[in-house]
Amino acid sequence: MTDQYDANGDGIFETPILTPAATAALSGIEFNKNLHNPFADEFIVGFARQFPGRISLDVAGTRRYMRDGYTLVDINGIYPSGPNQPFGGFGLVDPNRGQILQENNRSWASVVITNLEATLAKNLSHNIQGTLSLTRQWQRVSGTWGPTDPARFLQPDAFDNNHDLSQYLFGNGDTNSLSGGGRESGVAYRPYSVRMAGQYLAPWGVRVGVSYVIQAGGWVGPIVTQLAAADPVYGPSLIRLADATLQSNPLATTVRFCGSATLPCAASPVRSDGQTRNEDERYMQLHLSREFPIGSQHIEAGLGIFNLFNNGAQTQWNTGANQIYSPNYLSRFNRTSSRQLQLNFKYRF
Repeated sequence: MTDQYDANGDGIFETPILTPAATAALSGIEFNKNLHNPFADEFIVGFARQFPGRISLDVAGTRRYMRDGYTLVDINGIYPSGPNQPFGGFGLVDPNRGQILQENNRSWASVVITNLEATLAKNLSHNIQGTLSLTRQWQRVSGTWGPTDPARFLQPDAFDNNHDLSQYLFGNGDTNSLSGGGRESGVAYRPYSVRMAGQYLAPWGVRVGVSYVIQAGGWVGPIVTQLAAADPVYGPSLIRLADATLQSNPLATTVRFCGSATLPCAASPVRSDGQTRNEDERYMQLHLSREFPIGSQHIEAGLGIFNLFNNGAQTQWNTGANQIYSPNYLSRFNRTSSRQLQLNFKYRF
């Protein structure tokens, strides 16, 4: 496969980057021979107590270490021994190829999650039941950069991050931490949530149910900026292989962690600096119903309202929301669903 690039921006795609076809020899080394499933070390301390009035309380604290996640490592590039040194080219496995990525376990970094959760519940008595759940979470990444992650050589001191860690949530997300990506995906690393629900069996067969949710907004991800040109200290942007074809220098990237949501960027940023959270999502659901017996048969009529107060928080970041140079910088999408009404009729015979 050949990709054509316009290296000097003149509108002419004059630079070909050739990716040779796969071979049986390469297929045999695509996976590290010691590759194994990721695992977690988890420690839980809890307290549970039943109180008079059918009230129960459950409080738990959890520390979880997520270890040996999947990641890709370049086994063909000749990387420098430290920062501010040029890339040495390719050829550790095949001098006529660029990067050869091998599946490995991320033994050099792990995700550490600490959370506290409390649940207060009242079982049905005096026609009332309800629950209240509170969750507070802290997370951080422990360790260092991958052995061939460009950030290891370009910004070695920027590793610390205790906000969005989506690049570690799924496999192979931290192969190149300076790719410019990093927006939140999912709710795994949101700092808190509050959930309340209750039901009242009112007179005349009326049932009243209500629930209320507060879900913290997610972090935007590491803030990055873009240099006008690659730093020449890391070598030329294109590397000539033994067969005279060209490959991109993985250290010639112009993306850098900025550490600030506004320019100028911090002098020595870490990845957690400057991250902002999306809007907190708050919504209430209400359900009213009544059953009408007709001999041995029953008719039940119900009214349900979602998002009673019609709150409209944004819940997701756009692609590029963490990139200062992107038109999508700090832009959001996907509002909480608007107020909805549902009528239910049920006939049992």
